[in-house]
Amino acid sequence: MSTFRLPLERIDARTLDSLRAEAVAEDRQLDYKEQLPPEGDDRVAREAKREFLCDISSFANSVGGDLIYGVRGARDGDGVPTGTPEAVVGLPGVNLDQAQLRLDSLLQHGVDPRIPGVRFQPISHGSEPPCLVIRVPQSPLRLHMVTYQRYGFYARGASGRYQLDVRQIRAGFLEVETAQERVRRFRLDGVARVLAGETPVPIGAGSTLIFHALPLTQLDVWPTFLTLADDVSRIVSTNLLLPLDGSPGNWRYNLAGFVIHTSRHDKSRDTYTQLFRDAGIEAAGAILSFSKDRRGFYGRAMEDATIPPSRGLNSFGSCLE
Repeated sequence: MSTFRLPLERIDARTLDSLRAEAVAEDRQLDYKEQLPPEGDDRVAREAKREFLCDISSFANSVGGDLIYGVRGARDGDGVPTGTPEAVVGLPGVNLDQAQLRLDSLLQHGVDPRIPGVRFQPISHGSEPPCLVIRVPQSPLRLHMVTYQRYGFYARGASGRYQLDVRQIRAGFLEVETAQERVRRFRLDGVARVLAGETPVPIGAGSTLIFHALPLTQLDVWPTFLTLADDVSRIVSTNLLLPLDGSPGNWRYNLAGFVIHTSRHDKSRDTYTQLFRDAGIEAAGAILSFSKDRRGFYGRAMEDATIPPSRGLNSFGSCLE
């Protein structure tokens, strides 16, 4: 069970109780803490604050994760932490609103560059003290350096947090440059293909909406997709892959990967979504012009066409992880 796969708003007291009852261990995307870093500027407080920044940045520099405060970790007979939760004890006497402001300020001034998208979610626990979940997404800015007290780069593996060495730091920065170039090239090549009419299904000329998505890190997802696609009807019926502005009319494998598209009488209004073997996504169709007399950019039409497929793609991406 991974809380990171759940929408943050769906994590509640029952979720935390399930983590304890099922003895769900810490992993690359989950960490338990009993107490928040304390206020003050003595040595203990400074070390706890740095520990907090190291944990948050390690999630951002890896694949993201949830840091849950208010959970006491279990220990074995020798007093060694097992990585599993012993009890949900909450954060007694803590004003969570003030704590969030304090921790957010610490993140702003203790990590460079600032980590985007960090979210705080208080969890009520009946009559017991509340807990706090901090969700850290994988950062597109890789890498983030802890600057509080002393400098350092951190990441997470299956066994927890570790400090990056010089070789890993260099590889991290090169990965960002390579990813940016991959995204730029993928976008330019995709737009050029659509404008040249080299699309997996014919689409109309004129105003065309083109949507592209590409993972920042290269992923070998094709074998996973083939397993998932053993039952293509499941992909279609659950709206994991949808063409823009319409219902799936047909699908097929092609040299690039897998394409699903509409099947309209007016072929100039067909749209498609193409999954590439490297996990890239291209969706396109002529949906922005309503008639020959009325041309232009219609924001509502774009939203209606793109929001449902993008929601499905988000779930689809989780299935491929």
